[in-house]
Amino acid sequence: MERKYTNEELTARRLAGVLPHIDVDGRDFIVDWRLRELRAVDDPSNRIGLGGLPHDSDGEHYLCFYNTKLRQTIIPDIRMTELPKDVVVLTIPSELTLDPVAVAREYGQADTFLIDRYPIRDDLKVKVTPIAETEMVQLVSRNREKHRLLQRNQTVNRKRSKGKGL
Repeated sequence: MERKYTNEELTARRLAGVLPHIDVDGRDFIVDWRLRELRAVDDPSNRIGLGGLPHDSDGEHYLCFYNTKLRQTIIPDIRMTELPKDVVVLTIPSELTLDPVAVAREYGQADTFLIDRYPIRDDLKVKVTPIAETEMVQLVSRNREKHRLLQRNQTVNRKRSKGKGL
């Protein structure tokens, strides 16, 4: 059983250089805000880059599509007519929640500057949402309809051009 630390112990560990950890779909990742990434403990080559990821409407979470088989973030084709396999949406807490000490350092503040408002946490977790439970379903549906109409128009145009050749 993993030991739970008090807030004071968590802060002391972070100030001593221990980077925070976060659960990503049952896998343990290290939060390295300096490098703007989450790095799998069991496979450091498995990284989720945070730089450039969009935020949710509240600005409190990063959002990305993640291929669970390839173990990498992806940018889906907005013209897709099928939902991609093995893809989920990750909702990742903002840097203030992930590592308030690193953020304070980045802005030239005392290491503990943000701790009262954003305490170090040992229960960080990325929300994982299957892509089939997102608005991507509607996008795929609209794309299928556009594709169907395009095919129908092409068929009609082919028939018309064959008829004009006579």
